[in-house]
Amino acid sequence: MTVIGMLGCGTVGTGFLEVLKRRRWHEGRFQVRRALVTDPQRERWLPIPVELTDRPEAVVSDPDIQVVVDVLPDSAAAYGPVVQALENRKAVLTANRALVAEHGLELEQLALRQNVPFLYRAALLAGVPAAVALREYTLVSPVRAVCGVLHRAGHVVLTAMTQGQSPEDALQEMAEAGYVSARSAAEPDGREDLWSLVLLVRTITGAFPRLDHIRRRGLQGIEPADLAAAQRMGFVIKPLIFWEETPQWHRAIAEPMAVPGTHPLAHLAGYESGLLVWYEDIGPQLYVGLGGGALPTAAALVADLLSLTAWTPRTPVIEPWQSYRADHAMDAYLLRFVLARQSESLRTCVEGLERANVLIHRLETTLHESTRTLEVVVLTEPVPDQTMVDVLNGLRRQSAVQAIQAFRVPAVFRWDPTRVFRTGSTPPGAGPRR
Repeated sequence: MTVIGMLGCGTVGTGFLEVLKRRRWHEGRFQVRRALVTDPQRERWLPIPVELTDRPEAVVSDPDIQVVVDVLPDSAAAYGPVVQALENRKAVLTANRALVAEHGLELEQLALRQNVPFLYRAALLAGVPAAVALREYTLVSPVRAVCGVLHRAGHVVLTAMTQGQSPEDALQEMAEAGYVSARSAAEPDGREDLWSLVLLVRTITGAFPRLDHIRRRGLQGIEPADLAAAQRMGFVIKPLIFWEETPQWHRAIAEPMAVPGTHPLAHLAGYESGLLVWYEDIGPQLYVGLGGGALPTAAALVADLLSLTAWTPRTPVIEPWQSYRADHAMDAYLLRFVLARQSESLRTCVEGLERANVLIHRLETTLHESTRTLEVVVLTEPVPDQTMVDVLNGLRRQSAVQAIQAFRVPAVFRWDPTRVFRTGSTPPGAGPRR
């Protein structure tokens, strides 16, 4: 019988116990001996009886405990106990994205020295089999790009704003249903997507990227008017993670982006996660499902638990991950700016774009009499990143510009979206357009 100790026993921890109970694996195969909690005396319901403690060493230093399951809510609380568990030669399974993103290389190296597993399937798209497929398919078919919606709290917020609903009410409803955590709902700064992207890059390339090599932007400053303007231009704003590789460079970005309304990612419901992967030889695949939540995350933890018998050490890549230079990549941009109602203000802004060699694909204007302002929405042709940064800085210096917002339209969206197929369908044959 495998003896298990738990770090944390909240929503996901209770779900882990529930999955064990449903499959009757707690009867003879696995024993959950002890769980670390903040207040062992607080009354709580657990699917199966577990001893509770507020001392981490009672879990990670117990000689009878062979596997430690980490479901603590943040990296700081989990780091010390996880290190101690690995040093004591215990297998560690974690659902803690922040922990793996911030300390993954160190923890994998420690686990390798101790010859014990450190597994984190539950930390990335737990309810979607994308990570498993990536690990298998990348051995035979390189990945050219990935793009997806992974942070469901941010997705819920933008979906609610697009539909004219209250983001706070939508988040509360999703939190009560167990789809998002209260902590992630309170962090619209892009950290959740940043952590997920680190894990994706590790899965695809074998290397942990430096956090400061990933472009990150949260939801702060986005207004309903920005989302409405995007819709008029045929786009939907989604909180995306994006990674792309060419023979010369690769780049990783986590920020709200403009998705064409005809693209499959544009149609994800607020509670759904989705990852679109472009394989070199297989073609594009779309993975959609409940990326997190109590039971999906718990099921992924149990899957890692069952895989321990077949575990083999995986050497982490130590070389630093190199980011791309900003002037190498080109994307289109959706711009919205509000101008004071002056006859020359629009001409000045357009001339600024032209001087920077930014070609305008489409331009729309709306006059708002009540505020005496002119709303301008521009869809550009693809331009280098640094060029757009310089253009935006120049526009912000214009006295007539009262507000400005910019959303990237990744170049991969120019690939034919009708050729995307969902998980489990037959590949169409050739890879994506070049």
